[in-house]
Amino acid sequence: MVFEDRLTLYLGKRRVELLFLGRGNTAGDAVVYLPDSRLLVTGDLVVHPVPYPYGSFFGEWIATLKRLAAMEASTIVPGHGPVMHDMRYVDLVVRLLQSMKDQADAAVKAGLSPAEARQRLDLSALRPLFVGDHPERAFSFDYGLARTGFQRAYREAKEGPLHDED
Repeated sequence: MVFEDRLTLYLGKRRVELLFLGRGNTAGDAVVYLPDSRLLVTGDLVVHPVPYPYGSFFGEWIATLKRLAAMEASTIVPGHGPVMHDMRYVDLVVRLLQSMKDQADAAVKAGLSPAEARQRLDLSALRPLFVGDHPERAFSFDYGLARTGFQRAYREAKEGPLHDED
């Protein structure tokens, strides 16, 4: 079976919704929602403790996460990380992605090169909330998110919506 925005299945009397809320971490992120138990399985739209942005679409990911948060699920099963029972972490990821997007937009508007933009990227207020004192998290945040992910944000700011995941 293939679906574009929504596919509703029934497992006995249990309703299961497969939803495409928009591009985010990848072009094909889908979630599974069980309305009767308010259980939401997010796949890699939500990854804990540090988002995984290698093939992401920053502007759309922010909007997709906001649609996800509006679902008011009581149990959230992320693609990686512990089961969550509120949207605090999702909200934190939105703040982080929005900061990166805003800084990339401003850098492009100012005519900065990708290297100059990356050098000026300031995530110092948010970094401790994702990293704590864990060196592995620090590497994921600094290399995977702030370097590689910011390249995607900069590219999107310069080119407009991205059409690929390379």
